[in-house]
Amino acid sequence: AVVSTQSTGEGVLSSDIVFKLSVDSLLNRHLVAFLQTSQNYMDNVEKIDMIIKTFPVSWFEKSDKLLPQLVSFATYLASLVQIIERKQTQCATDSDRKLHKTAIRKVMSMLLRINAMDLVRKAATSGL
Repeated sequence: AVVSTQSTGEGVLSSDIVFKLSVDSLLNRHLVAFLQTSQNYMDNVEKIDMIIKTFPVSWFEKSDKLLPQLVSFATYLASLVQIIERKQTQCATDSDRKLHKTAIRKVMSMLLRINAMDLVRKAATSGL
């Protein structure tokens, strides 16, 4: 049990410090900027999914509202839905359209996981 606690860093840094370092520093300053400049929007869906899977569930248990520190990230996700929707209309094949539709659903699911309900409602009323 001692090795497990030490290897995870539990107790070394407070959860508030870990949150600030991971969200304020890494996510908002670096990862969102990288994602916004990437032209491979379909690849970004997978990268974002991996990022969200690293978020502790405890961050979202205290409230059903979007954490203020995640607004920039959630806004990017909502814009990604719009980008994929636009690209979907340009798809030549049914299989490409299905891939895009699946990606849209996945991003919407990610928005739900981070409690971005208002953005999900807005995206849903825009034609999804």
